Amino acid sequence: MTSTETHTAATELDLDAIRARHAATTEGPWFWWGNTDNHSAALCGRQPGVGVCEVVSTVTVDRSTTGREADVNRESLREYTTMTEDQIEDEIRAWAAESWDQPRSDARLALTDENHIRRNVEDVAVYQVARAQGLPDDTPRDDERVYRADICDVRNPNGKFLAASWADVRDLIAEVERLRARVSELEGVQR
Repeated sequence: MTSTETHTAATELDLDAIRARHAATTEGPWFWWGNTDNHSAALCGRQPGVGVCEVVSTVTVDRSTTGREADVNRESLREYTTMTEDQIEDEIRAWAAESWDQPRSDARLALTDENHIRRNVEDVAVYQVARAQGLPDDTPRDDERVYRADICDVRNPNGKFLAASWADVRDLIAEVERLRARVSELEGVQR
């Protein structure tokens, strides 16, 4: 059995799904763009009327003394140190802000959405435990039923396209090979 026959036997090419994923993305062709001195490299495309739009990049997220990350840090300090509550709060403030209360920040992976807005991947993540429970894909991490932060998908057209691209290219190559073999076969019959 050839690789083309294996492809056809295993699955039919879902051209409509590939076409839909392609149509939903930032317009291509895509290219790498940015400046490494500024730590601003990104995979980009061009949108008519908008210009260069990032497809995959990073965003800067300020740390805070409130929220899940700060709470996890507090719990770790309580569990693994002998710090007092006041010392823990001092440590959290030092973790969240530099001198003169300037917030510290962290880079996060970002995907550009259909409105050309960069979204932190954590904000568009689909959590495994939410999907396994049949919860909506937009169930946030702070929902008590999302007891683990492992992700299984993203709610973003560019992210879905990138995740499917390897299999889509494989399937399209197999289809081209099948069609070429059929053309060769037909050409041989006509001679």
